[in-house]
Amino acid sequence: MVQQTDISAFHVDYVDMKDVWQTCRDAATGQRAIHKGRERYLPRLSGQSDTEYTAYLKRALYFNATGRTVEGMVGLSFRKEPVVEVPEAMKPWLEDVTLSGLKAAALAKKVVDEVITVGRYGLLVDYPVAPQPQQGTRMTVEQARAMSLRPYITAYKAEDIRYWDMQRVGAVTKLVELRLGETYVDDDGKEKLQIRQLVIEDGVYVQRLWREVVGSGWAVLQEYTPTMNGKALQDIPFYFCG
Repeated sequence: MVQQTDISAFHVDYVDMKDVWQTCRDAATGQRAIHKGRERYLPRLSGQSDTEYTAYLKRALYFNATGRTVEGMVGLSFRKEPVVEVPEAMKPWLEDVTLSGLKAAALAKKVVDEVITVGRYGLLVDYPVAPQPQQGTRMTVEQARAMSLRPYITAYKAEDIRYWDMQRVGAVTKLVELRLGETYVDDDGKEKLQIRQLVIEDGVYVQRLWREVVGSGWAVLQEYTPTMNGKALQDIPFYFCG
């Protein structure tokens, strides 16, 4: 396992695939993305000046068969409304499975779109950090419902799944560490990178949030141990789609 001092390191497979993912996304997006890629997709001719190359680039046409294929295959997959069977108490959750207004059917369509486009997507099942009740007691279902506390799903693109470690545990191979890239807005209004580390330590699932401190490197901003029915989890509730 990579040491915590290398928390920003990438998995070797990530490094190999990142350029491929970018090409796939640009091909599916269409001519605007291809033109933006400039010499990545349209090599400069010998002796062309910047002005000549820009004019040459603008004349180049890109037929977006890739994007049309992705759109058609996603539409074909959802030509019928998906059927989701869940307990009665969970049905209202399907109207907002991400706590950001995204319905379950819309998330499913996004998953299929990403998998067809780049071949990889990830879903993390999480739970809001709840206020701690009095010592020796546990929050009741009614209290959690009153505070709108419930599980939700956070989706991650292939480019945001920076590092993963699968190890043999007993008779199964399981995910023991995962690092996810996220963005946050600092006090100056600038978007910056933070890394969410999900790790199994001593058989228990622990989640840490890392941010880079100027002059000090990466530091843990927040750490907690998610629980279910008052017990710590033994698996990372993250699901690779692909």
